[in-house]
Amino acid sequence: MFHYSSVEEATTNYISILSSSLSLLRQESKIDWIKYGDDCTRFFFARAKQRKLSTYFYTIQDATGTELEGFDQVGKVMLDYCKDLLGKAPLHRQSIDPSIITQGAVLSQDQQIDLCKPFSDLDIKETLFSIPNQKSPGPDGYSSGFFKSS
Repeated sequence: MFHYSSVEEATTNYISILSSSLSLLRQESKIDWIKYGDDCTRFFFARAKQRKLSTYFYTIQDATGTELEGFDQVGKVMLDYCKDLLGKAPLHRQSIDPSIITQGAVLSQDQQIDLCKPFSDLDIKETLFSIPNQKSPGPDGYSSGFFKSS
């Protein structure tokens, strides 16, 4: 049993023990991640799902300031916002002047046909491996380096 001369001393000791415990838990978590993180285990997929869920919006305020909850409500508010942003009436646009198009570089007919050809698995692999490993991660949180090593 510990006897402390002041509340401050007891509080300081408590905080020290608590921070040590948290530090130990963080280290154990890192060890688990290093051990199981890259394997196709339940742990890996649970962490991936947890990371994905942390990016979801569960609540949002509409234009009137009312807070709404649930995916359906959040989706409706976001859709309404985008519709208001884009406008409701179609814009009248002028037709394109063909002489402007021919002023710049134009693809030949063969180049245009090449763009419509199906691509192979090798084309996909070459394109993926041409991206630097440390580029920004995509919406799933994984960088191109992750996919290359997988």
